[in-house]
Amino acid sequence: MIAAISDPDMPSRGWQIFFGIVVAIGGGVLVWAPFDSIAVLALTAGCALIVIGLLEMITAFRVRRSTAEVRDKMTGLHASASEFRSSRGDLAKGA
Repeated sequence: MIAAISDPDMPSRGWQIFFGIVVAIGGGVLVWAPFDSIAVLALTAGCALIVIGLLEMITAFRVRRSTAEVRDKMTGLHASASEFRSSRGDLAKGA
């Protein structure tokens, strides 16, 4: 957080300051009320894991779709190259 405050050209500076403040407040709550905050900490961690899992699944489907598109394009390029080679061979035989 200190680096984000001291360097105005730092990328995502606002987000780093925001998350630094949130983490500092969360740490203070854990220190001042450790037993009361255990349930909140578990709930927060559980929600974070659910969100991360959903994002991982979405990313996996996007990667699979992108991989299929690249494979289709590469297959098309391979077919075009084969046709080009065969047409060059036909020209060489005819000459």
